[in-house]
Amino acid sequence: MIVVFVKNDIDVLDSGYKDAHDSSVFGIPYAYVKSLWPAARLEKKENLFITAHGNKKLIGDVGPTLELDAGTLAGIIKQIIPSGYTGDIYMSTCNSFEYAKALKKALGVVTSGSDFYGTKKSIDYKIEGPDGSNWHRVTA
Repeated sequence: MIVVFVKNDIDVLDSGYKDAHDSSVFGIPYAYVKSLWPAARLEKKENLFITAHGNKKLIGDVGPTLELDAGTLAGIIKQIIPSGYTGDIYMSTCNSFEYAKALKKALGVVTSGSDFYGTKKSIDYKIEGPDGSNWHRVTA
């Protein structure tokens, strides 16, 4: 599953939907809309790809339209994670490695069977699959 966390940047939104053309890798794409959430639930082994603008502390849009710290995002994600979840979580935002670490901590035992991945540089809008070169696995 891809979840796009932007409101104002059509390039990120468009990329999230275009990259989902391979549903065997990415599943179904969704745009986060608070009033319509949760839009779906993850399967127990389904990977979650999150795309947005981002940095080490926040993801969302550029500016105050939608800014989410890791604790807030964890609360949103918990609504779609089934018990016994073992899929992996990929943060497809610029410089998201530290954010991915904070998200892993915030989600705690809900995702104890999951690996988390982030990026350590600015990245293109295109979401890479699990074998992509931008991913760095969070180990602690």
